[in-house]
Amino acid sequence: MLLLIEQFDWLKETIKRVSSVFEMESEKKISFEVYEELDIDIRSALSNNNLKKFVDQNLITSDSSKEISNFRDQLIELIDKRIEPEQILSNENWKIISRKAEIIYEAIINKPMY
Repeated sequence: MLLLIEQFDWLKETIKRVSSVFEMESEKKISFEVYEELDIDIRSALSNNNLKKFVDQNLITSDSSKEISNFRDQLIELIDKRIEPEQILSNENWKIISRKAEIIYEAIINKPMY
C-alpha cells in the first residue's frame, strides 16, 4: 500500500503526464500512454477516495478537489471515446484537457504548504 505522500506524488505525476501527451512523437507511444497508462492512473490516482484524503490532510483544497474530479471525469470521457492516436493531437477537446492539466499541476505544486 502506498503512503499518502506517494499517492499524492502519483496524482501530480498523472496530471503532468496528461499535459505531456502533445510532446509525444509516435502514435504508438501516444496510444500506449493514453489507452493503457493514463486510463488506469486517472481512474486510480485521481479517485474520489484519494482526493478526500488529500483534502483531509490539507494537501489540496476542497475547491481543487472538485476541479480535479471534474477534470478526471472529462478525461475519462475522452479516453472512453478511443479515438485514433493521430487524432488526439489535432482534437480540440484533447488540447483543452491538456491545458487544464497544466493549470491544475501548476496550482498543486505552487500551493503554499503551512
